Amino acid sequence: MSSTQPVAQAFSETLRTATLPAHQAAERAPFIMALMTGALDLEAYADYLAQLYRVYSALEDSVELVADDPIVSPFLDERLHRRAAIESDLEAMIGPRWRVVLPDAVPATSAYVQHIWTATQEWPSAYVAHHYTRYLGDLSGGQIIARMLTTHYTLRDEELGMYRFELKAPPFKAAYRELLDAAPWDDDERARMVEEANTAYAFNQAIFDELGDREGREG
Repeated sequence: MSSTQPVAQAFSETLRTATLPAHQAAERAPFIMALMTGALDLEAYADYLAQLYRVYSALEDSVELVADDPIVSPFLDERLHRRAAIESDLEAMIGPRWRVVLPDAVPATSAYVQHIWTATQEWPSAYVAHHYTRYLGDLSGGQIIARMLTTHYTLRDEELGMYRFELKAPPFKAAYRELLDAAPWDDDERARMVEEANTAYAFNQAIFDELGDREGREG
């Protein structure tokens, strides 16, 4: 009689399923739901972009900490970078003085930025968890966000660069999942990756909640 051994789940799938509740909680935050259904105004969207600008600046500046790491470096691809696109979007929306009038960071944004730097310095692979959470989300749900924004708001093409990538999303995401599966993390490190990705989603939800609170105070 032959017996079969259960096939171990690919880590990319483990990471996706283990972070799905936190991912869904973040994308269903009241501020995001209101923004995506046209219940807010373009100032609220500019505030949202202002927070993302700081997060992506942290991600793209902290690359210097991991660029030579043999595990992390294969994940790095400048085509994913969003800071320049957000700068262009904000200038198109607000004007050349956008840096001067940029909405302040909410506390959760400042905490998230600090965490990206601290976690990456402590364990370079933590960077991948934040890289995965933000950039792969942009390649997937970000495209839905762009369509919803253009449905409910008067946004010109030059104000939507955040959601345009110079790559084909499906093959890129497939290759990214292969990198996650092949990375030589042991079981403890994989658990740590899941925890760090859930932390990233929690920070994103906190940003959305604080933006909602600010909108409520100013609305």
